[in-house]
Amino acid sequence: MSEDTRGTWQFQWIEDLWRDLSYAARAFAKSPGFTAVAVLSLGIGVGANYVMFTFVDALLLQPPKSSQA
Repeated sequence: MSEDTRGTWQFQWIEDLWRDLSYAARAFAKSPGFTAVAVLSLGIGVGANYVMFTFVDALLLQPPKSSQA
């Protein structure tokens, strides 16, 4: 019961987040190969989504531009 009250009135989630982030940093430091592959995969995925949205936006969502001056 006292732990529930303590978690309610204090910023327990910040302490939990900090603990999780430090654990993740230690885990990534132990396996740099996995970290490199994970970061590279995320980067390629974000880049591919950006390119696809740019094409869809330019071809389908924007009105056609007239070339008349």
